[in-house]
Amino acid sequence: HGKTSLLDAFRGSKVAEGEAGGITQGISAFIVDPGTPRAITFIDTPGHELFAAMRQRGATATDLILLVVAIESGVQDTTREAIRYALDSGTPLVVAANKADKAGADEQIEKLKQQLLQEGVMLEGMGGEVPLVPVSATKRMNLDELRDTLLLQAELLELHAPPTGRAEGVVIEATVHKGLGHLTTALVQSGRLKVGDHVVVGTTYGKVRVLQDESGNKMSEALPSTPVRFSGLKDLPSSGDELIVVESEKRAREVSEFRSDKLVLEREAAASQRRGRRVRNVIQVPVVIKADSQGSLEAVKEGLAHYPTSLVELSTVRAAVGAFSEGDIQLAASVKADMIGFNVPISKKLDVLATQAGVTVRSYDVIYKLVDGVKEVLEAKIPPAIDSVATGKAEVQEVFQLTLNRKDRREGMFKKTFVAGSRVVSGQAAATSKVAVMRGEEQLYDGHVISLKHFKQEVKTLKKGAECGIILHEFGEFEKGDMIVFYEHVPRKINLYDSEEDQQGRKVF
Repeated sequence: HGKTSLLDAFRGSKVAEGEAGGITQGISAFIVDPGTPRAITFIDTPGHELFAAMRQRGATATDLILLVVAIESGVQDTTREAIRYALDSGTPLVVAANKADKAGADEQIEKLKQQLLQEGVMLEGMGGEVPLVPVSATKRMNLDELRDTLLLQAELLELHAPPTGRAEGVVIEATVHKGLGHLTTALVQSGRLKVGDHVVVGTTYGKVRVLQDESGNKMSEALPSTPVRFSGLKDLPSSGDELIVVESEKRAREVSEFRSDKLVLEREAAASQRRGRRVRNVIQVPVVIKADSQGSLEAVKEGLAHYPTSLVELSTVRAAVGAFSEGDIQLAASVKADMIGFNVPISKKLDVLATQAGVTVRSYDVIYKLVDGVKEVLEAKIPPAIDSVATGKAEVQEVFQLTLNRKDRREGMFKKTFVAGSRVVSGQAAATSKVAVMRGEEQLYDGHVISLKHFKQEVKTLKKGAECGIILHEFGEFEKGDMIVFYEHVPRKINLYDSEEDQQGRKVF
């Protein structure tokens, strides 16, 4: 829809040009015109469907939701999802109708308005209070009007936050930095966050050692509505975790331990419920997953959680933030797992080690390509269905009976053995093929050929039109008109989304 391009136009950057696949792959926060009365903090969330959790966090952390919709695309599934978040949370909406510089824009905007009304968005001038501003990110059209609209909404809502006291906030993103360790991006929502503060974030805690603005510049403190990056936490927090400042390290540890113990009890209770469930006979496919940030890792997990599990099931033996390590390779080799990376490079040294260990490394920078790639990995583990495909048919013309001495009998023949005098009516009759005897729609026999003769000579194959005598293994209940079907077993690839019927072998004759 051009969301990131619109934000680029506000801040004078070119973030959108560097996005893999043209899709925002992570969440970010920044201020436009900081330190001025027109300052606005934006949280840029991904638009792809697999980043739903990120969008929800962005929605709940904000005072206003700017819904960017390309007029040529109209309301899409992710648009409906964002609208639902706004309506459910009661967060006010402002709609930016992007690409309004295109020919026929007026007609498309009117169509978009009707679509928004159908989704419950009551627009100004149509009985509601939600502003809609036609804009163009590339032409910088109506950007000042859009900013004025956002500032006016904030003024009408009388949004205020105390700039003093201990800070409270929310984690937007978290990652591992080579020099700074656990680096957390957070939005201060009230109070002041300062270097040296003792903080509790989710189930982890620490002391703010480095505090930076969105550009990496050092700060001594941050006021409400300021997005910051800070280091000093003991562990990596989860996106969406609440941040609070406490009076001492002792208190921070106590709160963190209490939350951790509570989480362990909840997990144990959930695990005990699963223990009694029947273990399904499915193929387990182990993987090691690494991503560049906590939010990206959640999106990857979300994307990999929706495959059907009737035949194969993804088993995540490790899911973590950070670059691939030698330990990851050792673990993957021990359980025969593939390594899946999202926005995570692998060094030449580790690539060589992985090859030597027989570990496949798959790296992606676009989420839907990762999901498709893992789908192919899963499908490669599914045993093929075995279809029975006819290669020829012979119709029984007459039945002969032979009386055989023991020495003249082959395995599968009886003293009284019956020969089907037949004519090949299609394809090819082969002595090595499997055979079925059909009487109308009913299958009487499934087995193999003992003897295939043309006149009195044993033959390997006969083509259409040839007459022959056929003796089958332990079968002689032929009738004139029966069809002897010669067939082969042919493997057929099974896809994850095939129905149960399609997963079974088929008879094609």
